[in-house]
Amino acid sequence: MAGTGKGEVWSDDFLPDGVSSASVTPLSGGAVNSTWLVGLTDGRRVVVKAGRRAPATLFTTEAAGLRTLADRGGLHTPEVLHAGPRSIVLAALDPAVPDTAR
Repeated sequence: MAGTGKGEVWSDDFLPDGVSSASVTPLSGGAVNSTWLVGLTDGRRVVVKAGRRAPATLFTTEAAGLRTLADRGGLHTPEVLHAGPRSIVLAALDPAVPDTAR
């Protein structure tokens, strides 16, 4: 798909100014952008989705949608920590498997 960020190489410039990575693990599954699980130097874990050639409002629009879903309740959505023209940074969610054995 033209104008996407699939296949990007990690760079700390996907993070907000003043924030640095301590560890970076590529995540699979994204169709149009590259995604990483990033350990920050302050100990937080975040998920970063990025694309240098993404449409300018792609990530800010995604952030607005996630905030709307969170405000309405009912869905567990990641906290948006930063959104800009080249990336969105989300608090990493710890996976939880529902207890279905009853």
